[in-house]
Order: sequence, then structure tokens, then C-alpha cells
Amino acid sequence: MLAVNPVTRHSPFGDIDPATGQILAELIAKLRPYQNTGLRISKEFFAAGVHRQLLVNPTGTGKTVVFATLPIFHQLNKRILVLVHRDTLAKQAKKAINFWNPDITVGVEQGTQRSNGTERVVVGSVQTLGRPVKLPKYGRPGKIVKVANSRLTSLNPDDFDAVIVDEAHHSVASGYMIIFRHFGFLDENFKKTQPAPNRLLLGVTATPKRRDGKRLDQIFDKKIYEYFIDEAIREGWLVNVRCWRVKTDSTLDGVRTLGDDLQRDELAKAVNNPARNRRIVVEWLRLAGDRPTIVFAVDVAHTQALAEEFCRHGIKAGGIWGGDPNLDTTLKSFADGDLQVLVNCELLTEGFDESRVSCVVLARPTESESLFKQMVGRGTRLEKGIDNLLEALAQGRTLTKPDCLVLDVVDATSELNSIVNFGGAYGLPKTLNMCGEGLLQTHDAVTQIVRQLKTVDPKAEIDPARCANLGALQEYMRDLLPAPIEEVDLLQVRFDDAVMSNSQLQWHRLDFEQYVLMLPRHAGACFLTRNKDGFHVLEGNLEPPLTSFKDVGTIHNRPFGEGFAYADRAVHARLGAATVALCDRRCTDGWRAHPATDPQRRALAPSFRAQGKELSASLTKGEANLLITLLQVKKAHARPRPTAMPMTA
Repeated sequence: MLAVNPVTRHSPFGDIDPATGQILAELIAKLRPYQNTGLRISKEFFAAGVHRQLLVNPTGTGKTVVFATLPIFHQLNKRILVLVHRDTLAKQAKKAINFWNPDITVGVEQGTQRSNGTERVVVGSVQTLGRPVKLPKYGRPGKIVKVANSRLTSLNPDDFDAVIVDEAHHSVASGYMIIFRHFGFLDENFKKTQPAPNRLLLGVTATPKRRDGKRLDQIFDKKIYEYFIDEAIREGWLVNVRCWRVKTDSTLDGVRTLGDDLQRDELAKAVNNPARNRRIVVEWLRLAGDRPTIVFAVDVAHTQALAEEFCRHGIKAGGIWGGDPNLDTTLKSFADGDLQVLVNCELLTEGFDESRVSCVVLARPTESESLFKQMVGRGTRLEKGIDNLLEALAQGRTLTKPDCLVLDVVDATSELNSIVNFGGAYGLPKTLNMCGEGLLQTHDAVTQIVRQLKTVDPKAEIDPARCANLGALQEYMRDLLPAPIEEVDLLQVRFDDAVMSNSQLQWHRLDFEQYVLMLPRHAGACFLTRNKDGFHVLEGNLEPPLTSFKDVGTIHNRPFGEGFAYADRAVHARLGAATVALCDRRCTDGWRAHPATDPQRRALAPSFRAQGKELSASLTKGEANLLITLLQVKKAHARPRPTAMPMTA
């Protein structure tokens, strides 16, 4: 079983020359934090002797950037082979490597394209390099042996520092294994050689789980790093995913499993019918009619039937499939906005990165969790021009794609069978109907419920009967949580998950959908709640002089976390940038690192004594300030809410 080793090691950058160090520093400044982390851990494990590595990042987070920057980051001097299994992936890999390494030559070994033998990086097609030559096995009449073809043997393993595998969940296929054997990672019987050769094998994927049961640890020694989709959403690198369940009257009873998924012809016969196709289009019009959309179908006939159904309802739609003579033209029409809906079968699950997509329709049932996540991942990328969603919201920028809507088409079959649905794919109860709520908010609610259950009984499991939708989850949470506000932890300041994913300010949770922002210099407090009509409300008590304000926002019946961006802007408009800056969780003003003052220590001492703890001699002003704020929050919880005229700023 592959496992993440949580031990961190000192970065091995200390012994490089200044010129290379400058290049690395400039590279790290351009990388996203999780990309830098993955590369750093890869280099550290390689230095420690782990040469067959697997790195997992969700779709849309720039896996290609990770391996494109590896030559600089790892300071590799020999050649590098990048393995891909699709023409689109080969083009993307070559483009990314050229962008990040303008001084490095890149060749392609695919079909009629050949490497000249001198390029630093070779992008190789598995179909070209991994196609075996079958020869009679010596001394075994009637037996054959698969050997490397001349295209592969022209690549001398001793000339290469690294082999990188894009979409590494495919790497247990025979074509890949022939290549790995040629480069010394597997022996003649396709077993891992011990020890591994002194070159790096790095696999990158978004979906390491295979339904066919084949284990990736046949190839890789360690999953060195995994960046999860909820982390990527929380940190603003992907849009949140909101899901609606679309129920149909079609049944999948009688559709058999073949290999690692449903038998395609039987599945197509079960789901490609006018009533189901019409139901999908009608629900799309109701829920997502203004969004650029891709639809996943079962086969060519299903693709054509769904595209025609969209067109009958006045929607500009087109269909594509493998071997489609109009493929490039249709893709361009969608990219240019001439088509709103693009229906496909077995084509856009990998290598399709059109960032306009803000709705994904899953009209193709599957038993494969990997395929399900690949389909959803086509819509999670940020729109063009936006590098980080949280920064864009804080800057007040107008977004055309604040989230991605997924329509999960569920047929009349048992929800506890092997068909994957949205909840099951993302670690939520399979019975959960998200009703348009976000993955992040729902995931956090389930996590909090499970955590609370296990504090009472480590073997306790969440009750599926209480997980019908987010409202039921929130009621479940209210029943489980022992108190509306926790005792102040004098060793660590924690912020609610909803705050961490939506605001940079120090909003503290008072109760369900009640938060307070304590203002600096005893200037009062602001409260964010939701009224009975479903609107977010920002209220405040400002001192001195004592004044109050109240502002009812325009955000209606949306996940509560979305109200923080509105509240942050409203606080900024009333109190100004200087005050807001002091409320920033990330504030690094120099005074915060100074020792805590005597008045601060006196203010905290009674609470420390009450908890049987002593004030640390190393307590800083910044730490003391946050702890005092938490004590004020407890007092604010009992403070009456302000009543005032609506805020005009």
C-alpha cells in the first residue's frame, strides 16, 4: 500500500552555487505553494534514495507545471523522458516545458515525429515507445516474449536522469511496463528491481485509485505528496463545486460490469432514451441555462441524441467523439463561444483544459471513481486572468466563473450499489443530495460531525439517515455540538473553516451562522449573521463615540461562507484600509514579533491560571493580541446586538 511519509527533511538547496540558487529562487517565486512543496519533497526523497515516486494533485492545479519545472528544481543534467498517452497531452507537455525552460530543447517521439537524439527533454508517446516486438522465446517452443521496439531502444537509459509519467494511473498497462523495464525500473519479469536505478521515476496523477484493483505500488515505491481538492478550493486555486442531483426513471438493472466499468452497449441501451435525454436538458435549463457546459455521454449515438435534444430546446450545442471528422472545428466553436454546450463520449476526460466550462453534466453512469472525478475536474479550473480566487474576491474583481455546477444524473437503481455518485466520490455519505450546495461547505459539515462522533466513540459512524441534504447535516451538527463556543485555547488560535476559505480577516465563530470581528484599539465589533429571510446581515458597534450600523446584504440563500467577501468589503468601506489591515490574519507588522507587554500579560494571566497554565516567557505581542481578542469574543457573545438605521457606505 502506498503511503505518505509525514516526515519533513531539511531542503537540500544549501550546497548549490549562487547562480543556480538565484534561478531556483526566481522559479520558486513563480510556483504556487503546493507545487513548490511537491517538488521540494520529491527532491528530498530522491536524495534519500526513493527513486520511484508518485505525486497526486487534483485536476486543474497544474500537474504539468510540476514536471515542466523539474529539470531546474532538481538540477538534472542529463536527458529527461516525459511519457504521455494522448496527442493532446503531448502538445500540452511540450508547450509547458518550453515555457518554463526556454533554453532547453524539447523533442517528440510519437508516430512520424522522432527525436534527433540530442534534445534535453523527450516527450514520448506510450503507444509509440511501448508497442512491443513479439519474438519466439528461446528454448520454449510455441512461447513468445515481448521485447522493446527500435524506437525505445534508441533511447539509451544511461543518457537519462529521469522518466516522468503523466496521468500515472495508467502506468500498470503493459506498454508502460515495457518502457519501465527498458529504463531499469522493472526486471525481466516486470517486477520492481531492488535497488532502483540511480534515476528518477516520477508519476503524476489526479486519480490514483483504480477500480480494476491493479495497484500502483507495482511501479512506484511511495506516494510522496497528495494535495486534496478541498485544500485547493479552500486556498483559492480551484473554484468550488456545487452539485445538483437529477433523478430519472431509467433503470440500470441488468447492466453488467465488464472489466473495470459498466458494459458500454448495455449501458447505452439503458440510458439513451428520449425521456431521460429530455429530463437532462430541462433540468439543465432550470439550473444552469446560462453556463458554458460539457456533457459526458456513453457512446456516439448517445452523444448525438443529447446534442440534438439541446438543439431542439434552442440551445447551441454540438457533439464530438473519437474519430469525429469535425472534431477540431467543433472544439474551436466551443472555445470561441459559438457553442454553449459540448457533448462528448470518452474524449474529454483527460487533456481538456478549457477554463470557460462552469457546468458539467454527468449523463454517463460509471462504476469508476477515477473516471467520475476526471469528468468533474473538467469544470474546476479558474477562469482566464484569475490566478487565485480568494485574492480576486478580496480585490473586488468581477468574476464570470465563481464556481462550477455539476448535474449528477442518477437513475432508478439502488443508491448503495456500485454506481458512483457525487457524494461517494468525494468522501461524503452516498445518500447525500447536495441540492446545489458547495463541496467545501458540505465536506466541512460532514468532517465536523464525524470528528464530534468519534470524540464520544472512536468506532462511531455517521448516520446516513440524517444526511439527506446540507440542512439535515446542519441540524445533525447542532444536536452533536456541546456548546456554541469553545473554551479559549491559550496555546493556539483557530479560525472556523468557513472563515479560512472565504476571508483573510479575523472573524471568530460565536454560534451557528454567527461571527464577530473584533476591531483593533478597542474600536468595537462587527457581527455577521443571516436573517430569517435568508439574507446576510452585517451589524456593528463602534467606539468611541458609541455608534451602531446595520447593513442587509444582497446575498440570498447562498452558503454562509460566501457572505464573508461581502462583509469584508463593507467593513473596508466604513472603516478604511488601515483598520482592516490590522484585522488581517496574515498581518506581519514588526511589532507583532516583539515581546508581549506587561498590560497584555496581566490581561491574560487570570485565564491562564484558570486553565492551570503559565504564561510563556516567549509570548509575543501578536500572539497576546490574538488571545486577548478571543477573550473579548467570549464577552461579545453575550453582548446585545446593535440596532440602527441601514448602513449607507
